[in-house]
Amino acid sequence: MQHVPNLVLAPGREAGDFDSLVSGMADGIAIKQASLDMDFQAGSGLGLGNVFEVKRGKRVARYPSAGFLFRSTDLWKSLLTVSSDAQLRRYGVLAQKGEPSQTCYHSVTAPPAVVKGLTLIDPLRKA
Repeated sequence: MQHVPNLVLAPGREAGDFDSLVSGMADGIAIKQASLDMDFQAGSGLGLGNVFEVKRGKRVARYPSAGFLFRSTDLWKSLLTVSSDAQLRRYGVLAQKGEPSQTCYHSVTAPPAVVKGLTLIDPLRKA
């Protein structure tokens, strides 16, 4: 069965963890421990996780029902900062495809990163 290969995002030179990356942001959204669901061609996806609003480098609110949409090519082009190898983490990912369903595992290894221009969706947030 062909499937998504193991992905390793090379660490950057920026020392620091998730909180130090957040402290360097003016305003924006911070996402911690995201899980991704991709379309069958891995061209676009939906991410869910702990989503926080950031103001002047501090987490000020949590959006419990929020997620984010992305196109894979745009996501990689929008990568601004990647933490050092001290923050590198490996995550196992279950992949299922085919009819009848076939299951395989792969991994994603990545440090915390800063990405610009994600589309945030929150079905419970009032305008």
